[in-house]
Amino acid sequence: MVLVIDDDAFMREAIIDTLGYAAISLLTAASGQEGITLYREHLGKIKLVLLDMSMPGLDGVETFRGLYEIDNDVRVLLLSGYTNEEINEKFPKGSILGFLQKPYKLKELISIVRHYL
Repeated sequence: MVLVIDDDAFMREAIIDTLGYAAISLLTAASGQEGITLYREHLGKIKLVLLDMSMPGLDGVETFRGLYEIDNDVRVLLLSGYTNEEINEKFPKGSILGFLQKPYKLKELISIVRHYL
């Protein structure tokens, strides 16, 4: 199962449609706090977290820290308009699986999610 944490309703819907088409089960959260709660509730079932960097309230970095406190083996793929350099400044090397820069192609999303699952 994949957990999608993104405050942008349009992006969440696009990901739901895309991953649903690819028969990948998922949960969605509209905020970092909601994502942390869902991760805790479904601990052991969620194999991958797709995490947006820019969100009101808890941003991507703070949300990652919250997820990491629950499970230091949490598998996170960042989705953001930031550059690789900006991501590398915010996350220690090896702490996240990878980074998919927005805008990305939906086929690319399916491919990378399948790779990490």
